[in-house]
This record gives sequence, structure tokens and C-alpha cells, in this order.
Amino acid sequence: MSGERLAAVPQPIARPKAPDRPSRANDNSRPRPAVLVAPGSDYPFPDDVRARNTGRPYDAERWAAGQERRADLVRQSRWLADALERQGIRARETGDEAVDIDHVLGTVEAVERFRPLRFLPVIMQRDSAAMLASLRYFLHNHERGEYARMGVITGGARIPVGGPLRDRHKAMGRAISRWASMARLLHGVEVFFRGMEYTRDDGQGPDAGAQATPTYHHHAHVLYTPTERMPEGEWVRFLAWSEGFLRTRMEGTAYAFTDCGRVREPDEACKYPFKPAELARAPDREVAWLQAQVHGLNMKQPMGSLRTFNRSMEDNTRLTGEEQADPETGELLPVSVRAPLKVVALYPDDDGSKAVLAIVHKRRRPVRGDRDEVRDERPDRPQGPVLRENLILFTSNPTSSACPWATVKTRVVGYTENPATEEGFLALAELASITAGVRRAWDANGGPPPPPRPPDDGAPGRRDGEGGRRGFPGLAGRPGRGKGPAPPCGAPGGPGGPSAGCHGRGRPPGAAGGGLWGPHL
Repeated sequence: MSGERLAAVPQPIARPKAPDRPSRANDNSRPRPAVLVAPGSDYPFPDDVRARNTGRPYDAERWAAGQERRADLVRQSRWLADALERQGIRARETGDEAVDIDHVLGTVEAVERFRPLRFLPVIMQRDSAAMLASLRYFLHNHERGEYARMGVITGGARIPVGGPLRDRHKAMGRAISRWASMARLLHGVEVFFRGMEYTRDDGQGPDAGAQATPTYHHHAHVLYTPTERMPEGEWVRFLAWSEGFLRTRMEGTAYAFTDCGRVREPDEACKYPFKPAELARAPDREVAWLQAQVHGLNMKQPMGSLRTFNRSMEDNTRLTGEEQADPETGELLPVSVRAPLKVVALYPDDDGSKAVLAIVHKRRRPVRGDRDEVRDERPDRPQGPVLRENLILFTSNPTSSACPWATVKTRVVGYTENPATEEGFLALAELASITAGVRRAWDANGGPPPPPRPPDDGAPGRRDGEGGRRGFPGLAGRPGRGKGPAPPCGAPGGPGGPSAGCHGRGRPPGAAGGGLWGPHL
């Protein structure tokens, strides 16, 4: 929370009456400020995103710091997942092993797939990133986004472990929705985002007893903006009314409201609902209780115009170029399909060196029947579930998860270099096609030469456990099906070690010291 309160106002005991001004309930003369998506296909497709972003450099120091944070989140997620599984709660996905294939570095890494549990740090990071991108784009394009402000609503007494955290969460959500509705009706202020946050206290302070119980303090960050220019003194009246409205024990709780000033960065409001470092101190039984309490709850809720914007992206449609006869009239009508959108950082078509937030098409995941198992119907084959081979789950947008340049990864279930099914062979061909396109974009955008693949020594090329990698066949310009290990540059055991080239700590891309990628050892 940052900023200072706009004005000191009295603390009313009873809810104040509505100000003496015309109601806005039926006032349609003022357009509601909103950011909407025009239906159609005039947005970049995933292939365009890969062509523009692949090979773009990142600052090496920021990348190294991000790698450390990511490692901490994975480590904390594993600890919490282990705690849940010791309590009999499944926290990891089951089934075939999944791998991430890097189409530039040529690595195949085993990945640990967690169930989408709300308080696992890697899940919180994933959910926050998507919402934060949408929120940034919305604030930048909203006609009154520059006037957006943040407030904090505090939810009364702390919640002890074993207490009604779930009920208190729902009650606060209803209270905020009621306050948001009345704020727009009476004062012309639109609330467009609500993010819940819970801070944990061990109860081990100097005044704590021997049987102190950990507690959780819940509060919400809300974003709001006036829909039009406000008369003099109206904003102070809105703050006074908000404090009184929320303090009158709605849902059995007296809420405290504080205005924190204009929004500098959306990160201030779109936070992780739990602090991973605090959860790391929780015992197994408390972690299991917390999972039961937050299961299915919405921690980050778009409201008003932001909700309309997000829905317009999800419900977007585009024309396919085909026509279909109307069954009643026989008239040929254009065929449209659902084409959901999302917000990503995208480099412009020209040689601009800075990415901007843009709306792009989501990639449609391949439909290949049931993802878990398939039954072979041929009479000469034993009947029963047969695991899929080389099932492509998705191909990522360019990301710097492997080195300070943007590379592309594909997640595959049941990966094998020697498939026994036609589907497995076709998937390998698709992976090779993706690799060729990624390498073209990498070279076109000035990416440095990747490290050469080691010769095929006949070894299986697989290391079990964390960070297992093996060479990937089909790299553009690298024929053959070698299986030798190919760790990314700078990784332990990789070319250049942790201080050279791609993984150089504190060394910007292109700096001296073993070349861009370091010597291949």
C-alpha cells in the first residue's frame, strides 16, 4: 500500500444519507468509459507473436534476479505440495511425464506439473501475470485510466487457523460489490478491480502465550476511477460516504476503508493472495486447512468495465472465410468461429527496440481426443488404455526462462523420439516445423548463435530428477536424431558455466567473456 489519504474526514457512526444531487440511475446521456474489443481477426496470431518476439534480448541482471525468484517459487511450491500430500491431498498432476522442448537451445526438460491450487506460488504467479497484463492494458487505454486510484478495505478481526476464512472471504466480496454498485449510482465512481490478500502471523510475539494460534489478516485492494469530471468537494464527500458505508457492519463485519492515492503501478493492487515466505512456516495441518478454505475462491476479481473488457476478449469471434447455407432460407451466410484473445508484450513490426502491450489471438490447443488415454479398436491388438505419444499440450510465447534472450518452448506429454504410432510421428513432424519457424525468427531478430549440439555418443541422454535434459531431434539446420545431453548455455554442466555467455550474471547480452554463448565444453 502506498500513497497518502486524500483528506481527513470524520468517522460517522451511522451510514450517511445520499448527497443532494441528481441520481445517475437513469442517466444515459454520459457514455460509460470502457475498453472494448472489436470482433474480428484484426489481431496478431500466435505465429506473429513468435516471429516478432523470438530472439529479443533481456537485461542480464534483471534476468538473473528473475531466475532466482523463480527458483524460490518452485522450491516453496514443492514444499507446500509435499505438505498437502502428507495430509492425503493430491497436489501434483498424474499421468504421463511432461517435458518442455526448447526450440532454440534444443533441450528437453522434465517439468513438474502442479494442480491449480490457489496458494501454490507457481500458480499464484501464473494467475497474477495474466490478470496484470490485462489490467495494465486496460488502465493505459481507459479514457480516465490516468485518474484511477487504489483503496484498501480491511476486514475486521484476524482469522485464527481453523476459523471461518472462507465465509469471511465471501462476505467481504459481497460487501465490496454492494459498495461498488452504490458508488457508481450515487457518486459516479466506478470500481473495476478487487484483489484479496491474506497476511499470516505466527502468533509468536513477545506477548503471545504458550498455545498461541497463527492467524490470518484479510484485506482487499480495490481500484476505482471517476467516470466524469467531479464537482468541487465531491471527491471528499465520496471518501466520507465510503468510510461510513463500509463501517456500518455489513455482513456482520465493520470494514475500514482507506484511499491510497493514484495508481502508480498495477502491481500494488494485483498481488499474490498469500506471501510464499509466510506459508513456508506453516505446519502440514494448517496447509491442508488453508487449501480447504480457499478451494474455488476467486482471489482477483475484475469488475465493471474491466470485466466487460475481459469478457469481450474471451467471447471474440472471427470469420473463417467460408460460407454455410441457412437451413430455413438457403441463403449463404459467413461462418464465424470463437477466437479468444489475450494481452501480451509484443514488439512492433518495425525495428522498435521496446515491446508494447497488445491484444493477440490465443493459440487453440490441438484436439486429439482424450488427452489421458485412447483405446485401440483394431481386433488384433490387446484392448485397454494405450497412452498417447508426443501429445502436444501447448507452445509458449517467447520467454526468457532459459537465457536472457526470448526462446520458445513446447510442452509435450508422452514424449518419445521413436514413436510406434502414426500420431506420434506426425507430432514429431509438427515439432520440427515449429523449430524451423522459431529459428528463422531467432535469426531475423538478431539472436546470437546457439551452442552447437554435442556429438551423439550413444548415451541415453536422460538425467532423472530436477533439471533432466536431453537433446531434441529436428533442430533447424541440425539433421539427425542424436540423443546426447545438451544443457543450455551457462547451466551447470553446460557451455561456459554459470558465469559465461547466455547465463552471465551481471553481464549484458553481447558483452565480452567467452562470446555470446561461451565456449562449448
